[in-house]
Amino acid sequence: IRQAGFGAGIFANAQSIAADNFYRNLRWGTLYGEYSIGFLRVLGGFSLLDDQKSQPYYRVVYTQVIKRSRIMAEISFDHNPRHPYFYEDTLSRRFDSWHRARLNYQYAAGNFRGQVFLAAGKSSNEYFGSRAIYKSITLKADWEFISGWSMNTEYLNQQDTTLYLPRIGSLVKIGLKGSFYLFNQNLKLNSHLWAQGWLDRKAGFNYDILNEVPLLDSSAPQLPSQWSLNFEASAKVKSVVLSYRLMNILNIVDSFTNGLKEDQIWMRPTSFYPPLGRFITFGVAWQFQD
Repeated sequence: IRQAGFGAGIFANAQSIAADNFYRNLRWGTLYGEYSIGFLRVLGGFSLLDDQKSQPYYRVVYTQVIKRSRIMAEISFDHNPRHPYFYEDTLSRRFDSWHRARLNYQYAAGNFRGQVFLAAGKSSNEYFGSRAIYKSITLKADWEFISGWSMNTEYLNQQDTTLYLPRIGSLVKIGLKGSFYLFNQNLKLNSHLWAQGWLDRKAGFNYDILNEVPLLDSSAPQLPSQWSLNFEASAKVKSVVLSYRLMNILNIVDSFTNGLKEDQIWMRPTSFYPPLGRFITFGVAWQFQD
């Protein structure tokens, strides 16, 4: 509901989880009021989780476009049910509350596009005796040097201070995107070739795929920095979109050359799982109306 800069609303959610030794049925929601003026939007209210006491909720967003730039700044205090992994006693029926701050700056001039994204957050709950704190920075750039062809780069670094959210290191992407025609200009093929590198990874980082939480084992060996070369392409044939993706091209190249090092052809995301080779996917998407 919104009128003359004022508004109100409600978010309502329900969740049921059933496992061999765990069952949880939750309902939670947020009731808020809203006021917008100029570039500023302010939301405030409270969140409820079943019979738990209400928690305050707020979100303040500032957005402005200045010539070729767009700025978005946001602070918030929001809540979600605690992760099912922490189900001991009645803890899983409590909120997981986070103070967050975000700053997103975008710039566009001619054939260049750039973005800087900063984020930070602190949990109001304790995990393993400490409160989770994270800080991250993301840099993106895209330059179209000729019509239909562009260079793109991305850098992501995230730092965390708890065992629950261990530092994963830095992610770097450098790629080339382009489009060209086949079969006498009758078929347009969109392609993307990029290199992806994981740098400065923390020793012992792991991910529990069953409980969907990160883990940390200080006895595990340090993971080296690794790069992979990847490719994807897509084409639209009438109402059908065909797509193909190949992750880790060097794993295939080694089948012919047999001259690359093991850490160049086998990817090791964590110290606890076997190394991965190539990953190939082929997709068909059919869009139709009536």
